[in-house]
Amino acid sequence: MRPLVIGLVMLVSCTSSGPARASTACDLLRPSEIEAVLGDSVSSSGPSLLHEDPASPFVTPSSCAFATNGQWGSILVTMQRPGRQAYDADRDRARVRLGFVETTVSGHSAFLEDGGGGLFANDTYLHIGAQNAVHFSATAQRLLTLAAPRA
Repeated sequence: MRPLVIGLVMLVSCTSSGPARASTACDLLRPSEIEAVLGDSVSSSGPSLLHEDPASPFVTPSSCAFATNGQWGSILVTMQRPGRQAYDADRDRARVRLGFVETTVSGHSAFLEDGGGGLFANDTYLHIGAQNAVHFSATAQRLLTLAAPRA
């Protein structure tokens, strides 16, 4: 009986890998992670309401706002699943924006532009932007890197 128990313990420990998959945008990043990247404290965080367009072919995304008093103001994290169409549409719209670049983040398709960035992973579209988003792309890339494993 003992070898069976050891085998089960090894199976469970080998199949559990990485962080849990986010069910909402607020599960993608922790306030402490935002604070570490921005160097500013997060005064509050929680779900943010987005305008729902009944004519849109896309699923209404989940979003989370992290309020700071730093140079970026509030950080808005958006997650949409399934997200391929929304990612492609946002990436195509972003092509004309200042600082647009297609790249990869943590091995996933991504784009950055002056105001933020988006990433597509595991049929999930993540977008990170800021209230005062001028020159925010490098910061967005660092935050997307932290959020990608939870997509």
